[in-house]
Amino acid sequence: MSRIGPTLLAVAAALLLPAGALGQSAAPLEAAREDAARGNALMQDGQWAEAADALERAARVMVAEQGAQTAESLAILLLYTRALEEAERFADALNMASQIRQHALAAENVTAAIAIVEQQARLQWVLGDPASALETYAILLPFAESRPEEYAGQLPVYRLMEAVMLVDLFRFDEAETRLRRLIDDPATPGRTANAARAVLAKSLADRGEYDQAAGVFMTALAIPEADPDTPGAVIVEGLSNLAATLMQAGRFEDAEAIANRALETLEDNGEAEDWAAGDALRIRAAAQLARGADAAALATLQSTVVILDRTLGADHPQVLLARADLAALLARRGEIDAARALAQNVLPLAQSNLVQESVQLARVYVSIGAATREAGDGRSAAMLLAAAQQFLADGLGGDHPDTLTTRLQLADLLVSPERYAPSDALTVIRGVTAHAGPETRDQRRIREQFDLPSPGWVHAEAAWRVAHEAH
Repeated sequence: MSRIGPTLLAVAAALLLPAGALGQSAAPLEAAREDAARGNALMQDGQWAEAADALERAARVMVAEQGAQTAESLAILLLYTRALEEAERFADALNMASQIRQHALAAENVTAAIAIVEQQARLQWVLGDPASALETYAILLPFAESRPEEYAGQLPVYRLMEAVMLVDLFRFDEAETRLRRLIDDPATPGRTANAARAVLAKSLADRGEYDQAAGVFMTALAIPEADPDTPGAVIVEGLSNLAATLMQAGRFEDAEAIANRALETLEDNGEAEDWAAGDALRIRAAAQLARGADAAALATLQSTVVILDRTLGADHPQVLLARADLAALLARRGEIDAARALAQNVLPLAQSNLVQESVQLARVYVSIGAATREAGDGRSAAMLLAAAQQFLADGLGGDHPDTLTTRLQLADLLVSPERYAPSDALTVIRGVTAHAGPETRDQRRIREQFDLPSPGWVHAEAAWRVAHEAH
């Protein structure tokens, strides 16, 4: 899922290969300790890139002089990996973490091994691989739970992160059971309990319960915003999640206003180019597009792609989806050649890097399908939308708003005047009406967002067309 350049691989090899049979030299070790102290001080000041450089120098010398498995070497390597993470060099940090973990285990340094396993899981999640992160947590959680007194402070956070990954894997029932347990447990620290409320809100939103999710998000966000000691990153994450939920609920102006608040917070913190900014920009672009401000949405989405590509890598799910959205918007604006070129680039990357038949891949297919239809290739668009609606049904359920919306888009394409597959339209539309039942407020908002007729009207229109075209 991540890109690791040859330079970093060389650095990792130099840092972590066993030391040669040379005697230790006091002067290099003292210089390494000074670099390590300098790197630690730079980290305290938030100068992450400079800290990483200083700690890399320290680690190189320390490992060369006394090997990678001493307590001192492992401590510096752990500090270096954290600096890489804070500098948003996530793929680099994960590569280092994976190698340090092996040395910590070989040295039987349990404290270092657990610290690096925790970081490894977090990095796997940030890099868009919650399945691997959950597997890593399957090592961490049982160990911590077997030592409840030693890990009493960390256990609630570990359990919260496990629930986050379950939500990202669309395992909502399992996640929500854990989250409610955390929220209801009087021993859970206040901030962790409130973070659990925010994750619960995200789970509700991903389920399609947008109005309920927005209410929970607002409650969860009010508490940290009132606390002056709350880290800016926590507030930004809450704002972005609330904005995304409002967007899904069809409250486009509210979503854009909240996304702008998140971006203002990031700018105030000097983090306007961080990956969190790319996430908030993508929500703002969607809101701009929904209210018809195509030119503004295009500029915002282009900035989104630049920031996310630089911080997360070209094959990260968020980057692929943002680029697919950009292809759809270019096609909508009539820039067909640019849209086609971008779609042709994104589609194989998504198919290679995202889990097959996953919800993430389905969402890329929906955007690429929209671009493909605008480019005049209705048959390819129909195949992409057909696959997408099935992936969404399998991952989210047949009555989820995303599934219903995609099926409505497919039905609209199937019964179009081009007659791509009118005889299949009724099967698709009946799949919508069988699940839709009485149209809910959220479903109506989503349908209106895409300018689609109601499920009943689509059904009747398709029946009329198929009946008349059959004769």
